[in-house]
Amino acid sequence: MTVALPFRRVVVVGLGRSGAAAARLLAAMGLDVRVTEAGRSPTLAAAAAELEALGVSVELGGHSAGVAGWAEALVVSPGVPPANPLVAAALRRGVPVWSEVELAWWQATVPVLAVTGTNGKTTTTSLLATLLQAGGIDAVAAGNIGYPLVDAVRGRAEVIVCEVSSFQLAFCSTFRPPIAMVLNVADDHYDWHLGYDDYLQAKARIAQAQTGDDLLVAGSGDAGALAIAAGAASRPAAFGLGSLAEVRAAAVGVGRPLVAAAGVEGDWVVAEGTAGASKIIEVAKIRLVGPHNLENVLAAALAALEWGVDPEVIATAIAAFSPLAHRSTLIGDIDGVRYIDDSKATNPHATLSALRGLERVVLIAGGRAKGLDLSVLGDQSNRLVGVVAMGEATGELEALFSGHVRFATAGWVEEAVEIAAAWASPGDTVLLSPACASLDQYASYSERGERFAAAVRRLGRSSP
Repeated sequence: MTVALPFRRVVVVGLGRSGAAAARLLAAMGLDVRVTEAGRSPTLAAAAAELEALGVSVELGGHSAGVAGWAEALVVSPGVPPANPLVAAALRRGVPVWSEVELAWWQATVPVLAVTGTNGKTTTTSLLATLLQAGGIDAVAAGNIGYPLVDAVRGRAEVIVCEVSSFQLAFCSTFRPPIAMVLNVADDHYDWHLGYDDYLQAKARIAQAQTGDDLLVAGSGDAGALAIAAGAASRPAAFGLGSLAEVRAAAVGVGRPLVAAAGVEGDWVVAEGTAGASKIIEVAKIRLVGPHNLENVLAAALAALEWGVDPEVIATAIAAFSPLAHRSTLIGDIDGVRYIDDSKATNPHATLSALRGLERVVLIAGGRAKGLDLSVLGDQSNRLVGVVAMGEATGELEALFSGHVRFATAGWVEEAVEIAAAWASPGDTVLLSPACASLDQYASYSERGERFAAAVRRLGRSSP
């Protein structure tokens, strides 16, 4: 829907990957662009130099007072919250504030399918793009997954599958995906959002502009996802771990009949929708680990079916799909103990999902809790051999688990692996699933997971 933008002077707030991509697009469109970034580093300086060569004005190390008054619109990077003084001032003045996703939507000429959720959205986005590709569709995964949507819409793909976060959706108003997917909505990011209701409202924007011609796929076992579906104008669909009848019954609160559903009957993933009923794939043939990943498979398969991909093609592609890094990834089996990297679990809901289906677990957890309540993990004590805590949340985890299960603290993940290995017996699982962000100790959850995997590999080499 490429159209002229309703402004000429734009300030891009934040010079991360999406901010830089947005600035490049705006400059290519001939707009007057300024970028303002609170941080200062060699990486940011290099990015600034590239943009300045395109005629973009860039300031590092803070936001100057004149920027807000000059701007006719703001495009904000995902890490910039509404409480940012520059953003708050723009909102008070009635200046449009857009995310990179909203900007990209104004320039999109191909369908953009969208996936959101507290957990599972990266795996589901990647898998759905893979299923479409297997069906002969030139599809690409973009958005919060790491490839900015503003870059993807300038490419040649026939379909874009976009992972969208609550940060991005909070500043969207016209974004209208023909298929929107809400996997789940659980407590997260309360260092950015005002609370659950604010978080849910941001997620709901994925369907805000949809009409009855569009499809909204929701997790049938999640109250937040179903609430979004109930408030949307789009056609509802749902997926869940029960039978098709159970999925439909669980989604009755949507208030109108589902047009499509996916579930599990016997040993099979099954679906029914606009193309009829299908047995898709035997559960045993799926390489993704855990019930939460089975839900991701159900969601992606249902969306692919509704986009016209044949069930047989979907089955073959699912069977070949490998887990993404740091998402319930089996690193190895040493002396009968499994070691699983789930470093991407940066909230309690994700850790609860990783624990489902596991028994006798040594859990490595902790980091920056982002204002979230970790106490929900306490209900899992019956399946825990022990807990090794690290990072800023160590005290909270100690209060939760000490005296109930074996408990220890570790300075870094390498030490945590050593302690967990000493506790674990054959048949146990050592699970890195922190329930917290990594930024108190590591550059990213990826670094945390890579260091865990390296420690496990060293352990394997030293094992007799």
